[in-house]
Formats: sequence, C-alpha cells, structure tokens
Amino acid sequence: MKLLIFGSGVIGSFYALYFLKAGYQVTMYARNNRFHQLLSNGLVYQERKTIKKLNVNVIDTLRDNDIYDFIFVTVKSDQIYDALRQLKNNRSKTLVTMVNTVDTYQTWENICGYNRILPAFPGAGGSIDEEGILRAYLTPSYIQKTTFGELHSKKSQRLNILKDIFKTSRIPYDIVDNMHLWQICHLALVVPLANVYYAVEKSKYAGYNYSILSNAVDELKYNLSQVQSIYNRLIPKKMYYILYLPKTFIIFVLFILYNSSFGSRFMYPHSIKARKEMKYLENRLHYLFNKNRSSIDN
Repeated sequence: MKLLIFGSGVIGSFYALYFLKAGYQVTMYARNNRFHQLLSNGLVYQERKTIKKLNVNVIDTLRDNDIYDFIFVTVKSDQIYDALRQLKNNRSKTLVTMVNTVDTYQTWENICGYNRILPAFPGAGGSIDEEGILRAYLTPSYIQKTTFGELHSKKSQRLNILKDIFKTSRIPYDIVDNMHLWQICHLALVVPLANVYYAVEKSKYAGYNYSILSNAVDELKYNLSQVQSIYNRLIPKKMYYILYLPKTFIIFVLFILYNSSFGSRFMYPHSIKARKEMKYLENRLHYLFNKNRSSIDN
C-alpha cells in the first residue's frame, strides 16, 4: 500500500508517523525548510518524554506518473485550491482531503476530477518546533475522531480500505454520510472556541473570563441554529446538546475545557497557530449564513 502525505505540517507529519509505525510505505511531499529537515533528519517526534525518529521517503516534486493508492492532502484551507491544481494531472485515483472548508466538495472536483475526492478531517493536533520535532497527539475519541465519508455513495471499496488503514494504524475513526454538513457544523463549533483565545491579552486566562465565555456560547448557539435552518439537521448529534442545553451549563463546561490538559495541549496551540485561517473560515461561514438569510428574505 503506497501512501503519499501531501503537506508536511503537524497533521501531515502526524499521520505519516502513524502510517509508518503500522508498516505502510509512506512518502511525504514537503517544501523549503521542512523538506530539508525531513531529508536530513528523518521524521523526528516526541513520544512521551523521549525524542525519536523514523526514516521516511521525502520528495519536493510530484510527477504525473507517480501513482499512490491514497494521497492525503493535509494543507491549510487557503492552500487547498493550489494543492488540487498541483494534483490535477497526477494519475493517483483518490485524494483524501483533510482540510477545513465551507465550500462544497463539487468545487474541488471541478479542479481535480469527478470522484477523486474522499473528504476527511483529522482527529489530531499539536506542533512542530523550530528544530523540526513533532509534538502531536490523537484527539480524545469522545471529542473527535478522524472523520471521513464518500461523496457519491455510502459504501465503496476504497472506503473499506481506508477504514483498514486507520484501524491498522490504531487511529480511531468515524464515517459520516455528509462530510460537507459535518464540516459546517465543525466550523460552527470551533470558530467561537478559537475566538475566546483571540479576545484576551493572555490566552492562558481565556477560560476564566465569564463575559467572553458567555459571548462564545451565544455565538455557538447562533451558528448552530443557522446551520439547522439551512440543512435541517446537525451532525454529529452531540451538536444538539450545545444548541438546546442551558447557557449557564455550557459556560461551566467551557470553563472546564479551557482549563484542562486538552485545552492547553490541543485547543490553545491550534487556535494561536491557525489564527489567520480561523478568521478566513469565520468570514466564509458568515457569508454562508448571510446568503441563506438573503434568499429567505427574497
């Protein structure tokens, strides 16, 4: 099984690590400093308190005839269209896109071809330091697993193969029937959570500001109510808890969340590092809501 990781940041490096440990043939596509780090040192990572490394094949050029069973596209939201244009003429059949998006996947297929996209979303987070050391972890399964699903059918052979890859790699996963809606719900959730960090001068105190947490809950409920009005459902079902539970209870839950190891290990580093991307996605999400309101008014 030949796997290509197209994008060598935290997410790409994390999945490459797990796939390598599971015995898969992994190649990483990287550019600039990250390419040279991987080429010279291998994939360096922290496991508990020990720094380890694995040898990995790394490339900075992908030819059209370089064929892989799966290409995992692990770039930022504002890089996805450029990545798909680069992959357009490559003959590999399946692109597993692990990217935040508000756009429909059909817009991506218009670039790279019908039925090449198998949308997914990572269940991991962390950081890579200046020395190229990966410090990343699986997201707790009760919060978010690696999530994926087909666009044009509920079942397929490649879906079963991908399930086996994650299972063999010991990566918890979920399969959903509508990845576009899942993505919209996900962004409706994570954008307000990230905004809490951006609203305070010292982010480590984010979870102690009642007013900011209160505003975040208002934003969460507003976002999910908008999604509900557009799509007539929310996924996963736990989103309904946020929509209907009392505001004071959700504030209490957020207080615990921001002051937990999950908050410091996952939420804080991702929010701070992805601030520009989050603002871009927030604007795209609000554009979707405004477009829906305009269509109702007309």
